[in-house]
Amino acid sequence: ASVKEVFDVDFVDSLPHASRDGVFRSMVGNTSGAMGGRMRGGSSYQTVFTMDGFTLIGQFPTLKSASAYEIQGAGYGADNPTASGGLVNLVSRSGSNRYEVELGGSASDRRLEFFRDGTDSRGGSLFYGLNPTISGPIIKDRLWFAVNLELLYMVTARDKDPQGILPDPPDLIKPWYKGLFKFTWQVSPRNKLSSVTNFDETRVYNQNGNLGVAKEAQEDRYARLWFTGLIWESLLTDNIIFRSQVGANMVPNHIYPTLCRTNPNCDYVVPISNTFPRSVYYNNDFNPHIRNDFNSIEVANRLEWFGDTKGFGEHNVRLSDTYRIERNIARTARQGDQFLEYNGDVPLQLTTYYSNDPRYEAPRFGWSIQSAISKKNIATMSDAWRATRYLTLTPALSLIYNRAENQRGDVAINSNSWAPSITGAWDPTHDGRTVIRSSVSSYVDVDTLALAQHTSGSQASRKCQWNKATNDFDLNCTFSGGYSTNTFGLPCGPTGVDITGKDCRDPMRIPRTWEYTFGSEREIIEGTTLSGDFIYRKYAHQFEQNETNRIWNASGTELDRTGGFRNGRAQTIIDMGTPEGAQRHYIGVTTSVARREGKLKARVSYTWSRLDGTVYNSNSNPYGDNPARDVYLGGPLSDDHRHEIKSTMNYQATQWLLFGVRYSYISGTPYSRLYRNVETGAFEDYRARRGSDPGANVNSPTDDRELRLPDLQDVNLQIRANLRPLIGQRVEFYVDLLNLLALRTVTSVDQNDGPNFGQQTGRLGPLTARLGFNIKY
Repeated sequence: ASVKEVFDVDFVDSLPHASRDGVFRSMVGNTSGAMGGRMRGGSSYQTVFTMDGFTLIGQFPTLKSASAYEIQGAGYGADNPTASGGLVNLVSRSGSNRYEVELGGSASDRRLEFFRDGTDSRGGSLFYGLNPTISGPIIKDRLWFAVNLELLYMVTARDKDPQGILPDPPDLIKPWYKGLFKFTWQVSPRNKLSSVTNFDETRVYNQNGNLGVAKEAQEDRYARLWFTGLIWESLLTDNIIFRSQVGANMVPNHIYPTLCRTNPNCDYVVPISNTFPRSVYYNNDFNPHIRNDFNSIEVANRLEWFGDTKGFGEHNVRLSDTYRIERNIARTARQGDQFLEYNGDVPLQLTTYYSNDPRYEAPRFGWSIQSAISKKNIATMSDAWRATRYLTLTPALSLIYNRAENQRGDVAINSNSWAPSITGAWDPTHDGRTVIRSSVSSYVDVDTLALAQHTSGSQASRKCQWNKATNDFDLNCTFSGGYSTNTFGLPCGPTGVDITGKDCRDPMRIPRTWEYTFGSEREIIEGTTLSGDFIYRKYAHQFEQNETNRIWNASGTELDRTGGFRNGRAQTIIDMGTPEGAQRHYIGVTTSVARREGKLKARVSYTWSRLDGTVYNSNSNPYGDNPARDVYLGGPLSDDHRHEIKSTMNYQATQWLLFGVRYSYISGTPYSRLYRNVETGAFEDYRARRGSDPGANVNSPTDDRELRLPDLQDVNLQIRANLRPLIGQRVEFYVDLLNLLALRTVTSVDQNDGPNFGQQTGRLGPLTARLGFNIKY
């Protein structure tokens, strides 16, 4: 009953991807109902990525590390009840009794971009990749291995200051490598042990690309990602299978000053800025020195029983349990614990940074440290019950536990939730070529580690202006950061009591998504299917931040003049909750034709859809901050579009010539006209429903008009030549042509009210060529 698309690695390799890096994520955008990594109305973090059943967090597997890509868009409730958006599983490459050696590579360069114009960056860029793979037996029929490695190098040049005042920004340089190695041991005819390890080591030099940042004031980044897991599979009896696996994930991320490359005492050098004649940063990186360490451990067990009972049909009963613990430690420090600002030779102000909050205890300096921990357990029981020869029903029930807290002991969530589902698949023609499928599923969100840091606080700082009278920085001093005033589940302020004296506490719950699907699929000719699916999703009680201390006037344009803050102080207090109004719903109908065999392999789909609601793709939406504004926010969300055509295909024209095509058409998505709010100074006020322009008369809805970006069409082609018919070896050369039609369609515009409203801020890139090769032995 699952609505899914499955691609083998050779098919994926033959497609002209926007980038040869991170293909496992970009493939999601090629599937029906997806926008980038967001599927069927879900946000990006609600799409769950797995490899061999392990959850991938912060990992970036290579293209050739997988043998198949399975992307499920709906109807998979029993497989993963915590994937509210979509489920992507990579089946890792395994060795066999035959040695295989493969070497691939690709190269792109700014000089291979065509039909550029004056608005395109003048800086050059290049991207090189090399991908060796080797697999085979260590002991035939018993022990196998597979190793894949990607060596990548990217340089992006920055445009110089056209006035010649600011220093030339250095090139962004990024060398990195990543890969996978896997061992499979057939311990006995009924027992198998596998290990899978994914690794990624990345360095980025001169990461800050802004003009006015001197070379020594740039920042570098180093990350060494690592995942390793063990899988034990055992055939306990002829009809009972047991699988147990444990994995450990390590994702450190270190952002540090470029000055540290040459100066071992870089952390003690104070960064300086000068605003005359234009702002320039020098001496050291003005951004913080950051070290984040994410670690997780996952343990999963699954027991399956296959049985045939008289009178009650065939069964595949599955009991599974997955426990995962995640921890993140975030460290922040400022070079020299200060930031000094000048205007020419005149001092302006000095910011001093602390590792604690000096308003409550004696000041300390150095690293400011926050941490959070999350624990979750997912227990599922399901039965794929083949009630008759032509009907399979799969009821499932999951119990999900989730707890997340931070170093202060603040508990963001501590909850249990049930997630039921039932799916059905029926073959009405009794020939194995037709299925009518339907499902009712419930999903829950347990991605709560980042939420727990909501009340962790941040590095405290004190900013003081220069005082000519005392020749010191002691004028108009202000504090920021430090201990957090943020809250969990207190929508009307930290007291938990509203203006009438009523208790308003609303403890956070696990957000829930209800999904209903109905569809059918028919093999119309051998290897070719025609399908149609209806999918409806309701995303309820989503995680959302709300500002709770401000008291707004009736129109929401400024604060109440009789008292603008609930606690009497002009401060911002943000509550994290799961309010009833934080919701959205998706409805989509997809028809598709897929061909899996023959010279032409393809999937072509058309989707009609709607996506409406109040919140989307983050927990920091406008909803709830200003009550008078909320009436405008229930409308089309940023990914809402009516029509979508997508196609992925390759065609073996001759023994030596292969064409790969990736095509996408998306009808226009909405944007809004935003007005400046006097209180916040930001463009965040609406005068019409989201996705609309209020027209000349902002007080009358009669002249409101819908705002939509242009329809977006993207055609990409790969031409691949195989020399095997000529030389007897599989040696391939290919060229990718991206944005083949050279359309420069607008993808984003300025939404702020003013002279620049509606002007282009983003568009499709120029026609680009990429060269590549692949050798397989």
